[in-house]
Amino acid sequence: MSEHRHRHLQPVHHDATPTPQFEPGALRRSLESDEYHSATTRALAEICGGIEALEQLDDDALMEAPFDITAVPVEDQALVNELLTTIDPFCETFLDDEYTSIVHRLLARAIAHPAHPLRRRAGTKRIAAALVWIALKGNNAIGRRRGWTGETLWYLLGVSDCASLGRGIASGMGATPSIEAIGFDRHPTGGIVLGDSLLLHSEARRWLIEYRETQIEVISHLEAVRDQRRFCVERDGRVELRGRGVTIAGALKGISETGRAIVMLVFGESVRDPDDVMALSVPDTHQLITQLQSALDSPLQDRVG
Repeated sequence: MSEHRHRHLQPVHHDATPTPQFEPGALRRSLESDEYHSATTRALAEICGGIEALEQLDDDALMEAPFDITAVPVEDQALVNELLTTIDPFCETFLDDEYTSIVHRLLARAIAHPAHPLRRRAGTKRIAAALVWIALKGNNAIGRRRGWTGETLWYLLGVSDCASLGRGIASGMGATPSIEAIGFDRHPTGGIVLGDSLLLHSEARRWLIEYRETQIEVISHLEAVRDQRRFCVERDGRVELRGRGVTIAGALKGISETGRAIVMLVFGESVRDPDDVMALSVPDTHQLITQLQSALDSPLQDRVG
């Protein structure tokens, strides 16, 4: 096996944990929310391997790691050697080091998986092609208007269509969506959910980071709108009224431009420097006084704030 460059069947690690450039609580609040954005947050977290992985996601290139043959069971070493005979030359010729790392890591996980998804009746060349397809598909790099098409991949690897085999292997490893896909054209997983940021190419992670930031903006905006709502029906059917605190600076009686008597309510610390001024007709002023007195005489409502 020494004649092959088995470079990274070991986990691929980043040099350091990045520091998020946002207030991460927004994503976690979204997971607990019943707003429509919650499903999208769950999908993004699932793609990356969890909410913490989504929060910490960066777009650094995956680093190589030495291959540890001792991690492969003796009975599977011959299979691994044959698979890498196809995988390594193809990745080195047509892909890059990141994709080589991803395919190797997928291979290592498939070999170690208790379901043994690679122990199926298929030639090693087709299994190798299926693993490459999973890596590309899971990074949204294969399909229309992407970098690759299935037809090109199968042609270069000298095999017939292996997409069905790839889906079967991915399903055996649990790398398929458990929730509805995000309904956008540039869906970042292509129907294969790798579920680990260390299986995501830097280009895919770059897109996910942009989407994460946009998602946080959406969440923050909706939270701000929700907080500004004056009337809200709670889940238990109770009604909540919200209002902002104000200070009455004074009330003045005057004449409007149309010659009608009006009462001016001045809000703020000073009549000479008001924060706001509202004009009421005399009948509306009497009605306001009646309503205010009625509110003062009523029992305290525990959901009015």
